[in-house]
Amino acid sequence: MIKYIVRRLLSMIPVLLGISFILFMIMSYTPGNPAVLILGDSASKQDVQALMEDMGLNDPVIVQYFSYMKNVFLHGDFGNSYISKLPVTEELAARLPITVTIAVGAMIVMVVISIPIGIFSAVRQYSILDNATMLMAMILCSMPSFFFGLVAMLIFALRLGWLPSLGAGSFKHFILPWFTCSSVYLAQLIRMTRSNMLEVIRADYIRTARSKGAPERSVIFRHALRNALLPVITILGINFGAMCGGAVMTESVFSLAGVGTMIVSGIRKRDTPTVMIAILFVAVMISVINLLVDIVNTYIDPRLRSSLR
Repeated sequence: MIKYIVRRLLSMIPVLLGISFILFMIMSYTPGNPAVLILGDSASKQDVQALMEDMGLNDPVIVQYFSYMKNVFLHGDFGNSYISKLPVTEELAARLPITVTIAVGAMIVMVVISIPIGIFSAVRQYSILDNATMLMAMILCSMPSFFFGLVAMLIFALRLGWLPSLGAGSFKHFILPWFTCSSVYLAQLIRMTRSNMLEVIRADYIRTARSKGAPERSVIFRHALRNALLPVITILGINFGAMCGGAVMTESVFSLAGVGTMIVSGIRKRDTPTVMIAILFVAVMISVINLLVDIVNTYIDPRLRSSLR
C-alpha cells in the first residue's frame, strides 16, 4: 500500500507539469495584453512597452514558462497578481475557506440525503416514494445549478425570509449555497445508489443470505450496501474535486469570493499567475482525492488490495 501511494504521488508530478505547461500556453496566446489591462486604454505605447519589459512579457513564451516554473520550484514563488499586485498565494489562501466550506457542506448534504433515499428507493422499487424520488432526481438533473439557486433565493430568502441571500457572514449564509452546489450531483448520486443497490440485491449471495433467515436489515446494510457503495464513493470523490474548483455558478449567484470566481476573474483579466495557482490547486485536490478514494475502496472491498501492489 505504501509503495502504491508513493507511486501515485510521484505520478502526479508529470501530470501537474503537463497541466501547467498547457495552461500557461493558453493564457499566453489568449487575446489581450495584461500591460494594457493594468495601465488602462489611455496609457501610452512607451509605458505599455516598459511595463511589458519589466514583467518579462517581451521574452519568448517558452522562456516565460521556464522562468515561472523556476521561481515555483526554487523559491515557492507563484508570482504576484497582475491586477492587485499581491502574491497570488495570499489571494488563494483568502478565498480557499469559502470554496472548501461550500464543497464540504455540499458533500455532507449529498451523502445525508442521496444515499438513504437511493437505498430506500431500491428496496421499495416501483413504490409511490420510489417514483416520486426518480421524478425529483430527473428534474434536478435537468435544472442548471444557477437556476436552482435563483429559485431557492427567491423562495427562502426573498419571499419567506428564512435565510440570507448574499454574503458569507454566518452558518445560515451557506445553507442555500450548499443545496445549490449539490443539487445536480445529489440527483446523480440518488440514481446511482438506487441502480447499484438494485443490482446487488438481486445477486446470488443476497438470495442465499435471505434463504438462511438473515434479517432484512442485516441483508441490506451489512451485505448489499457494502458492495453497492464502491462506485458511489468513487463518484463522491470526483464530485468533491469538481466542486472545489467548479462552484463558479454558486459563488456568482450568492456573491461569494471563492476559488471559482478567482479563476473566472483571472481569465477575464489575463491574470496568468492567478489562474495558474488556482487551476494547479484544483488539479492537486482532484489527484489527492482520487488517491484517497482508491484507498477507502480497498478497505470496503479487500479484493481490491491485490491490484494496488
